[in-house]
Amino acid sequence: MRLVRPQRKLLGNAVYPWLLCGLLGPFVPACAKGPAGAANSAKSNGELDYAFGAIDGSLINSADNRGRVTILLFGASYDLVTQAVSRRLNELWHSHTPRINVALLLLEPPQNVEMVRAYREMLSIDYPVGLASSGAGVAGGAFSPLQVIPTWIFLDKKGKLAAKGFGDLSLEVLERTLDDVESMR
Repeated sequence: MRLVRPQRKLLGNAVYPWLLCGLLGPFVPACAKGPAGAANSAKSNGELDYAFGAIDGSLINSADNRGRVTILLFGASYDLVTQAVSRRLNELWHSHTPRINVALLLLEPPQNVEMVRAYREMLSIDYPVGLASSGAGVAGGAFSPLQVIPTWIFLDKKGKLAAKGFGDLSLEVLERTLDDVESMR
């Protein structure tokens, strides 16, 4: 898998054949567009504003996440890869808390909240889980394009998009990317 960053590459030049440029979209600062909704936008300084409802009734938002590297994982409850990487994100979160923020944002309609709660419990996920519109990957906003699930979003300490990855990223790749993002100024 390849993680792409608006300003510089983090992980070299390896690109799997299915990950075509058309799939990535215009991925130089324009990659900072994403899920639809009034709560998701990019500021002129590159910081992303977002707010998603968590299944516990709280908010997963940019204001609370600034000051630490934030990893947002967009996925779907029916996707087996999302299930596997959700556990990997749990491991990453446990080994790096409190220095990072993480959240799983499932592309599910609000009426599926009870199913998502059961999903979280079944996978023993301890970090915040929220719902994003199931149409979030096709509309403009702070994180698009989300044409592949799962999609990994790495935000730097200022809340700016630092890296974006797709699919089944190994713990080693996640750790290396986290270190690279933390070392950015």
